[in-house]
Amino acid sequence: ILNESAKAAGFTNTAAMWNSPFDLSTRDTPPEINIMNEVQNVQNKLMPLYKELHTYIRHYLPVLYPNATDITSDGPIPGHLLKSYNGDDWSAFYDTAKPFDELEDIESEIMKALHGQNMTVKGMFTKAYRYFKYLGFEKAPSSIWSKSIFTRVWSRSMICNPSTAIDMNDDNDYRIKTCEILGIKGFKQAHKLLFDMYYQFESKDQPLLLHDAPNPSFKTALSNAISIASGNIDYLKSLNLLPENYSISENSKINSLFKEAIEDFVKLPMYLVADLFRQEVFEGTLSPEEWNEEWWRLRSNLQGIKSPLKDEKKDNDVLVNTYVTQKHSPAVRYIISYVIQFQILRALCPDTPSNMLFNGCVLDKNIMNKIEIIMKEGATIDYLTALEMITGDRQFDATPMIEYFSPLYEWLKKYNEENGLYIGWDGKGEKFKESQLPKLGAIQTGVTRNEIGNEEKIAYPGQDCSKGEECLLDSICNGTRCICGEGLFTLEVAGTYSCVKGNPSDAGFGNGSDGLLIGLFEQPSSSPTTLPPSTSSKSHEEETTESATKKSNDCFKNNFSFTFLFFLISYYLF
Repeated sequence: ILNESAKAAGFTNTAAMWNSPFDLSTRDTPPEINIMNEVQNVQNKLMPLYKELHTYIRHYLPVLYPNATDITSDGPIPGHLLKSYNGDDWSAFYDTAKPFDELEDIESEIMKALHGQNMTVKGMFTKAYRYFKYLGFEKAPSSIWSKSIFTRVWSRSMICNPSTAIDMNDDNDYRIKTCEILGIKGFKQAHKLLFDMYYQFESKDQPLLLHDAPNPSFKTALSNAISIASGNIDYLKSLNLLPENYSISENSKINSLFKEAIEDFVKLPMYLVADLFRQEVFEGTLSPEEWNEEWWRLRSNLQGIKSPLKDEKKDNDVLVNTYVTQKHSPAVRYIISYVIQFQILRALCPDTPSNMLFNGCVLDKNIMNKIEIIMKEGATIDYLTALEMITGDRQFDATPMIEYFSPLYEWLKKYNEENGLYIGWDGKGEKFKESQLPKLGAIQTGVTRNEIGNEEKIAYPGQDCSKGEECLLDSICNGTRCICGEGLFTLEVAGTYSCVKGNPSDAGFGNGSDGLLIGLFEQPSSSPTTLPPSTSSKSHEEETTESATKKSNDCFKNNFSFTFLFFLISYYLF
């Protein structure tokens, strides 16, 4: 059916129609490039890094799955052991296999700074907006701030995904819809989404059908490059989100790249497998009886993954792959986007050393002016022309991506060589030697995992610090307990202490010691007393009436007290 639709549109088959936005062909003009050949050439250049990563993950599997008998030291990995549906996401291995258990954490530093500045999610977007204004972009439409959703509203049902910038095509009405949270990820996403909005906004003078980027892959690549640059250490320092003396360690650098590689980079071969298989089906060169065999041949050659079971021709494992059966679009668009984002990043950061490209750079106004010109063109130019205007080249180039991951690549090569691991999956099927297997109880720093994050060495406001515990959350140790530092006030909420800058007792319900008590507490029980004998007797009706009146008054007092307490809490918190 898909082929019939493609032929009706003037293409030879569905694969040709799907590839047309990327090879720049139409029903009347031939392709400018052979997109599948270009993508395969890029994949071949990236294969050394993929093989090193594959080798590293593979040598953890016998330790994690001691009862598995089909794991070899030099062969493909059984697909079901990779903890993801398609075997293309290895992020579940991060905590187990990350190269270093590094105590230094940029995420916690930035979170601490955001809290210290009383930053909100919308505040992160305003910081990103100021950056774009500094770079020379126009004033954003007011609808961005009045009609956008930046974070989840818990009082209503919301569909958060996908996060997107929206052109309402209605008199300068642009919006952002996302559910971000405070942190470095949300901060970088704020830059990405604002840039997406600006792409739509800058191209508003073009005809309606030519608004936005030449194709989604180019726009995603460009906004991702901006997102990487927004995480630059110097840029974050300029916003007081990192201390001036902060520097990222080599161990943290490798961990960060490792995490990105097992989340995103390892997907690239799967994308290629999906489209190579579908191309054969659409071209009619592959019969249904050959589907399963060809599917696993491609996966073995390109991914280093094999079927968990002995293949039979009657099986059709390909039908459960989401890229093949659920997404009626070319998967190579993700490869194109991922590759050219690093080409664009290299063009944005021409002076950044290769081993620091992962850190991005502080963007230059002159370079961004060039980007803005491309954005104003909208889809009136093709994506290769736009790429050439930025990078000076119309060709896909894997070199910047290799530069980006070079610290991780060098570390993997050294580690795999020192441990005598076989690179690739075309060996004789030999088992691992005991000396080749990692020891999960120890880490590269020589510190055992259960020592890291030991909460006996830290204390929070109000807790004991007499044994040398470090006081957190702006508190200091007075020799016995953590107390709030000079100029700070104590806020106690349901038995939990925090240090705040303003005097919380100004909001009411002070505890008499420059603090504020919020919570429901049991009334202390008074000692029983003996009532004097009654001097007058009352009828049952009188007693009932008085009892009802007393209960009514007590209920009114309790309701009034609770309402008043709720009002004060809301006033103080919101």
